[in-house]
Amino acid sequence: SGILFLDDDQFITSPKFLSLYTKRINNGFDVLGYEAWQMNKNLLPKIKVKNYGDRFTYVGCGGMYISSAVFKSVGKFDEIFNPCYFEDPDYNFRCVENGYKIDWIPNLPVIHKAHSTLSKRGDRKSRFRNSWSEFKKKWNGRVPEKTYLL
Repeated sequence: SGILFLDDDQFITSPKFLSLYTKRINNGFDVLGYEAWQMNKNLLPKIKVKNYGDRFTYVGCGGMYISSAVFKSVGKFDEIFNPCYFEDPDYNFRCVENGYKIDWIPNLPVIHKAHSTLSKRGDRKSRFRNSWSEFKKKWNGRVPEKTYLL
């Protein structure tokens, strides 16, 4: 069992959705994502990964499945990133620090109308900068060893 997070601007388009997650969890993964990203050494997201098997730094929290054991161990998303940005790489880093396995599933039956919610909530750039600043304070100099950065 686990917890699935979907953004309010994401829509599942097939009933096969959960079975795809279940299959990967049964193959030994603890956290799964719908989108994977590569970050650079400045801890900025740079490339959305397109091909399964390519290295990634983190999976996004929209469409993130977290096993119950991981959620019990690692806890909730850090509220310093409220309401958005950098909560997902932070959670991934915390999972990696605790020895959990993360993967992503490309081509899931999901439609994501990215940032449609945030456009209603004010200045995205300033929120991004603030969250990035908090993320760098928290992780700069201690990025988990197994985390891939460009």
